[in-house]
Amino acid sequence: MPRFNPAATEVTAQNTFTGSHQANHRGGVAVNATGGVGTVTLQSSLDGGANWADVDSIVVSTSTGGIRYLPTAQESIRAGVKTGDYTSGTITITLKVV
Repeated sequence: MPRFNPAATEVTAQNTFTGSHQANHRGGVAVNATGGVGTVTLQSSLDGGANWADVDSIVVSTSTGGIRYLPTAQESIRAGVKTGDYTSGTITITLKVV
């Protein structure tokens, strides 16, 4: 599983997520979401991505929103728009270490 890659993911449909990234103890994680309309959810996995649990979410409505989270060393994270949470437009999601 890759370490954090600052590349943005563009979401134009429901059930679309960033790639999963393994956390480390160098800092927390910031999720930034801009544009479009929908709910962006940060998810965590403790088993390498076999099962995902919601950590936090933000509603994006053509403006910027963000989430900050401090994962454990062995935690995998991803962010995206779950089924039923996409409304319209292109939501750009970026994960980065802070």
